[in-house]
Order: sequence, then C-alpha cells, then structure tokens
Amino acid sequence: MLRAEVYAHAIQSRDEPIRGSSHIFAHLRKFGLCVHVGRGDAASKTEAMYFPPPRTAYEAADTSRFFIDGTGFIDFCEKFKFLFNPPLLAYLL
Repeated sequence: MLRAEVYAHAIQSRDEPIRGSSHIFAHLRKFGLCVHVGRGDAASKTEAMYFPPPRTAYEAADTSRFFIDGTGFIDFCEKFKFLFNPPLLAYLL
C-alpha cells in the first residue's frame, strides 16, 4: 500500500492549484491511486492553503472552493491540520 500523507507545492496564482490538482488527480488515477476530493455533501480531505503576502488580509484573496474532475472539489483551509499516521511517523523516525 502506498500512502502520500503530506504533499506541499508553492504556487504563485489561483490558477496554478486548479490546473496542477487536475494534472495530479489524472496522473495518480493511472496508477489506481485516489485523491480524496469532496463530492456532493462529503467534505474534501484534500485541502489547499493560502498564505497572504505581508500586510495583506486573508479575506482579500479568492479562497472559494475549486472544482476538479468535473464533480469533485477542493476547499481552502485557514489552519493546517496534520492528520498523521502514528505507525508511519514511527517508521520515519
């Protein structure tokens, strides 16, 4: 079993995570892997996080959800929640 617990990528515009997520989603699907995006009323386990530039309010940016794969979506979060896997953490240490 392969698990990607954490993936981070710095971006410069709102369009980059939308295009990049779509590419990653399609690429991982080729290997039978699943990206946990939201669908319908189910929340997305995959989240995007926005860090505003200095002296810029978080609310000034467009942090609305973006859609992926036609029916799925990814939401932005204001606080990072690391849902770690204790056996994996022990392995990494």
